[in-house]
Amino acid sequence: MIETGSDLAVQFAGIYLVENQTAPAWEIARDPLWWRALKDERPHEVPDLAAMQRLAIDVSVEDAPIFSFEEVIALHTSLMKLGATAEKITLLFAGLPNEYVAALTDKGNPTERLYGMLHDVNNTGGMIRDHSAFYYILKNAERMRSWDSQWTGEIQKFLTKLAEREKQRR
Repeated sequence: MIETGSDLAVQFAGIYLVENQTAPAWEIARDPLWWRALKDERPHEVPDLAAMQRLAIDVSVEDAPIFSFEEVIALHTSLMKLGATAEKITLLFAGLPNEYVAALTDKGNPTERLYGMLHDVNNTGGMIRDHSAFYYILKNAERMRSWDSQWTGEIQKFLTKLAEREKQRR
């Protein structure tokens, strides 16, 4: 039961006698929309996903995009070297608040989706703990090909720019 926490995971998809896909129950319990459903508090209107995203991180109205439009395109081009699949996009955005990721673009093929998600992150701004969302995305990207020194060097260039800009915002 989700209410008691006795389940370790909740199955959401699968193929009979082949495989099951699950989500950890403790992660579902952190999702405010699930909590409302569990408490039978049905929202009367569709939640504003952008508002949920802003609540999930520390965003002020004056936050400006951290990268230029061209830098986001360059980052997208670099990240495409990982191969754009739904699984890899999920890994790139792992560790960010669920509400934040849920409010990002989910339209188009994986290439278009990644492009839109990066622009959404840039336009939202804000900090998660001491860093922007880009920091976590770049660190995840770095780990995905940590054996490749050319790759890690390319990601380090973005991390260096990001560190300078985050320092200016503090």
